[in-house]
Amino acid sequence: MQGNILHLYDKQDNLVLKSKLTKNITFLCNIQKARDLCMSATTDEDSNWLWHMRYGHLNFRSLSYLSTKNLVSGLPILDAHKKTCETCLKDKQSRFPFVSEKPKRSKTALEVIHSDICRPFEVPIIGGSKYFITFLDEHTRILWMYIIKLKSEALEVFRKFKILVEKESEKSIKILRTDGGGEYTSKSFEEFCNNEGISHEVTSPYTPQHNGLAERRSRTILDMARSMLKQKNMPHIFGEKQLVQLLTF
Repeated sequence: MQGNILHLYDKQDNLVLKSKLTKNITFLCNIQKARDLCMSATTDEDSNWLWHMRYGHLNFRSLSYLSTKNLVSGLPILDAHKKTCETCLKDKQSRFPFVSEKPKRSKTALEVIHSDICRPFEVPIIGGSKYFITFLDEHTRILWMYIIKLKSEALEVFRKFKILVEKESEKSIKILRTDGGGEYTSKSFEEFCNNEGISHEVTSPYTPQHNGLAERRSRTILDMARSMLKQKNMPHIFGEKQLVQLLTF
């Protein structure tokens, strides 16, 4: 600060902001360009790690695939790193599955849908919701995620989901695979599946590996949120529940 004028520099000593002290002892700033909003986006090593963190600590193989296939506008060609991300090691550890790889049963979209309800969160997110429910198509691997307040809302959400995807794809759900939670095994849920001609497969108790496709996707969502928070040393009050809500939009 020089006199009544604030000069803001980045780590390379480039001037990025200049503002004069106003009467109410504040500095008035008028930032209009999107690139100026990202003026503090730097990494410890290079841009590869920056994109790794921007995508919720996504692995470099997947980042390279997005880049080479031009699936993301503006994403540069990234090089795989031999160095391991310590944040990923801390927040993404898991048990081994029963089998290393399971073949697909579905040949078309909506033939097999996997579903899972995750958490409750200790503190409800904005709106009072404490859970999120996912629906994953086995063939396309497309994921739909909804925020819910109670597990009992699973049937109503599944009704809305079924109407939405069947209208969009002009196909019908044939098999629904879930765990043995009471929200899925209720009488009303079973009646709905029977009336709609949906075969409901329920996994064995205490074996989340049997519903591995949905469980792994829920874990990926939480790992992404947890890694982003830990990387920036966010306080505990900004729990993974807040980022999970953002990921649903």
